[in-house]
Amino acid sequence: MPERTLPYGSPATPSSTDNQAFDAYRVFGTLDSSSPSPEGADCCLPRLVPAENLMAERERAARTSALLDELAAVLRRLVVESGSYSTSIPGVTVTVRDHLNESSCAVYDRAIGLMVSGRKCSVIGNRRYEYGRGDILITTIDMPALWQVLEATEAQPFMAVTVRLSEEILRDLTSSVELTSNSAGDASKEHADALTEVNVTTDPARVAAASLTVTPPEMVDAYLRLVKLLEAPEEERREIAPLLIREIHYRALKSASGPALVQLFSRDSRANRISRAVDWLRENFREPLSVTELADKVHMAPSTFHRHFKAVTSLSPLQYHKRLRLHEARRLMMVEHADAATAGYAVGYVSPTQFSREYKRLFGAPPKRSLEQRPE
Repeated sequence: MPERTLPYGSPATPSSTDNQAFDAYRVFGTLDSSSPSPEGADCCLPRLVPAENLMAERERAARTSALLDELAAVLRRLVVESGSYSTSIPGVTVTVRDHLNESSCAVYDRAIGLMVSGRKCSVIGNRRYEYGRGDILITTIDMPALWQVLEATEAQPFMAVTVRLSEEILRDLTSSVELTSNSAGDASKEHADALTEVNVTTDPARVAAASLTVTPPEMVDAYLRLVKLLEAPEEERREIAPLLIREIHYRALKSASGPALVQLFSRDSRANRISRAVDWLRENFREPLSVTELADKVHMAPSTFHRHFKAVTSLSPLQYHKRLRLHEARRLMMVEHADAATAGYAVGYVSPTQFSREYKRLFGAPPKRSLEQRPE
């Protein structure tokens, strides 16, 4: 998905250091230990499926696989070097990683991301997501994240295509699109539930900043046609790309994540107020935070605001504020070659000791260690 990546370290296989970094990142603040873990989840017997339905599901799966293969072939023609690239179609980003990496941090923008090949793990807030070929990751709020590519080689790289979420398109569509509780189909929803610890439910009162769902062939086909436009004449891109981007938004609304998208982009819903608070924090993270004043900005009582903010982001407002600061400080050190003291002051820390302590709690190592790993 679109990510402002802060690279550090050299290509490496996952190590105990990476696991420690992920653990430290997740427990920075209050980890929701009540969330079920995929590794520890009870295994259920598969439901019985009528033969004709099973055949139809197999045919759809085969079609999805063929479309993903074709999309991967187009991406190989377009991208010759590992990295994350903006494209000539506004709001569309292509990511290709041809090697495993040490854990890296980024800020995930609001987007609908299709995983074309490989596997990746992200800790978004305090929630862990692992996903790969054929999965869709929808992020509805800008979120600091820690990520790592789990499966990638030069022959079979990790590849993803993302489309930036458009509030305007979603609001226009929600006025005419009918949502049902089983928008994505029972089979797809069951599969999506197995992908992640925390799932966006169809209950409009419960919304998460990110969700995973299985990609139907119609969605992959829309992405394929969109990416093919990158090889088409400029006039064709200009006229057709907006239609395909709208189709992708439509299919996201019809997925299991649809009700959550409606809540987040419906004016004056509680989820939308949390989204507006996040936008304010993104612009003002260098300033001291008063949760009471921020709650007042979005017309919510402080206790209600705190509860709903944590339900959506898995972080308290103060924890989210700190992560924004620390992510920016890391970017200043790793990308702009600032020293630790300068980076800490630049993001609003007055005490270098406090900055170093909170940096280590979040990233699992002090700023000095990050500076030693900084690429020249």
